[in-house]
Amino acid sequence: QLEFYVDAIEKAFQEGDLDHDGYLSMAEFTTLLEKIDKKIKILPATAQVANQEGIYLGKYLNHIDAYSTDASYDPHKGFRPFRYRHLGSLAYIGSDEAVIDLTGTK
Repeated sequence: QLEFYVDAIEKAFQEGDLDHDGYLSMAEFTTLLEKIDKKIKILPATAQVANQEGIYLGKYLNHIDAYSTDASYDPHKGFRPFRYRHLGSLAYIGSDEAVIDLTGTK
């Protein structure tokens, strides 16, 4: 099962090793990471995501407001970036029945 990942890693390394010396320089590594970042998928357009983002934004704005009188305070310090937590999903399949996906929940 891991063969797919090993092959993908080797392929990515070969693509990133622009001078084909068997090593990644810092510039090659940075370019490789930028390429990988472009492949990262966006969050699903669901109410669950919107709700979590709204809660985060509200907390962030209140955090900024609490320190608005202190010009030297950087509101980004001490506040983590938004992270989506998948809490599962529910899909109606008809006839008063539904399926549930609890992936990512405890």
